[in-house]
Amino acid sequence: HYYPFQDEGEWELGKFLVENLTQAQITKFFEIEMGKYNHLSCRHKSDCQQFNNHARPSFTTKDKLLDWMDLL
Repeated sequence: HYYPFQDEGEWELGKFLVENLTQAQITKFFEIEMGKYNHLSCRHKSDCQQFNNHARPSFTTKDKLLDWMDLL
């Protein structure tokens, strides 16, 4: 019931971003967050894969987040 978000945690993150940041700040947030995933150094490949699968929100741009919020 959090569609199009994956779960309550992702919905809460999206809600926080939209309610507390400007659109420019949301864009910067995604630039910083996606940069973290592109520069991972893990001891074991499975560690990186697990981190990538669970930590990254399914919305990866400001426009996608705002579109999803509009659906609600």
